[in-house]
Amino acid sequence: MNHTRLLLLILVCLLTLTPFSCKGEPDVWNIGVDPEEDWFDSTLGAEATPLVFTHLPVLIADLGQVFPLGMAGSHVFPADHIYLAQSARVTPQEMLTNATVYAPASGKIHYIETPEESSSTYDDYSIRIAVSKDVTYIFGHIMMDAEVLQRLHVGDMVEAGEILGTFGPVSKLDLYVLDRARGNSLDNDKYPMTMPYAQNPFSYFPDELREQLYDKLLPPKPAGSHDDAMAVLQRHDPTLDGGHSSSYLSLIDDSTQSTEEVFRTHYLDLRSTFPSIEGTFTYDIANCLQGNWFVPLSEGRWDEGISFHYDHWYPSQPRIRVSQPFPTVGEIRGFALLPSQDGFIPFADAAVGEEVVYVLYDTSFCNWHGVPYEDPLDVGNENPIGLLLVKIERSDMIKVEAFAYNSSLHADFTSHARYYYR
Repeated sequence: MNHTRLLLLILVCLLTLTPFSCKGEPDVWNIGVDPEEDWFDSTLGAEATPLVFTHLPVLIADLGQVFPLGMAGSHVFPADHIYLAQSARVTPQEMLTNATVYAPASGKIHYIETPEESSSTYDDYSIRIAVSKDVTYIFGHIMMDAEVLQRLHVGDMVEAGEILGTFGPVSKLDLYVLDRARGNSLDNDKYPMTMPYAQNPFSYFPDELREQLYDKLLPPKPAGSHDDAMAVLQRHDPTLDGGHSSSYLSLIDDSTQSTEEVFRTHYLDLRSTFPSIEGTFTYDIANCLQGNWFVPLSEGRWDEGISFHYDHWYPSQPRIRVSQPFPTVGEIRGFALLPSQDGFIPFADAAVGEEVVYVLYDTSFCNWHGVPYEDPLDVGNENPIGLLLVKIERSDMIKVEAFAYNSSLHADFTSHARYYYR
């Protein structure tokens, strides 16, 4: 095998296996180690005019995919920022080419985090740019070569459209916006300081630029989907057809399109029924199950524990993620649920004192509506894979235990139950 083929093989493996990790955020859940002034510049004035991103951070020709808010990546809790991925690279030279990152708005460089200061495995930087005393935007997983580092320094002013660095084909580029005067609905001091201040980056782009980002806001075809039309049809959920403007059957019967093209058309049609296509990370609702729950690390320190939220690509589909796998259901950390399950209780309707059981499915086996399926055509698909028993003991504590699947949906807590907190 020559060096070029070996390099391509390594890059493909990295792209396939590397989880989304985040750079530029606090050392997660270590409360108190990231004071506000690390993230905001109080020497600047108050916001005179609202922040507007007048330049795309990545040229459309270099932008392959945009991910909505709510990605979990290497985390359990839905992400408070968006990800941008490079366009597809084909030739060996392209595989080694980074995409240029531009400042979307003018501001003052507040901090540049070096690879030595971060736990990131990509040997990259992050840069924080303050636009007023309360508003900062941040790029994570940005590469800054010697020329850029010689040109840009903490305290320098940058203009919209100025080159800040590059990002590679392996890591995704993170984009955050923080506003401490505005905040959001996350009201829990167990979060790192930045999370309750995070905003929706899409909202800062004018309509024309936002629409260009929306064009890239598309998921890949669901993993495990056969190209055989009948197999796809078996997975189809006809109860979700109401919002479609085109015939699902006609899409499948169109032999002139690839499965990926058919899926794209189908997803865009489905997406038109979503209340929002930008995603969200603010799921927490008091006195019910929905949202994020923590595990204690030590005095005053908390870590991600379990999250009850909705899919970032399919916002009507419930999902659960957990930091530590449940041995009774294997090593899987992310689960899909079936809203049509007998006795299914939406997360927001599960109240204090209530005990609920959810059937757990592998998210790798979801149909084109994001709904989990049972399909014997897929070897290794054992959906459903288990049960999750949850009791909301009090408003700030839940009891959780996973069990092997049984059709009676019956389970009783044992000494293996876990507790998570708010």
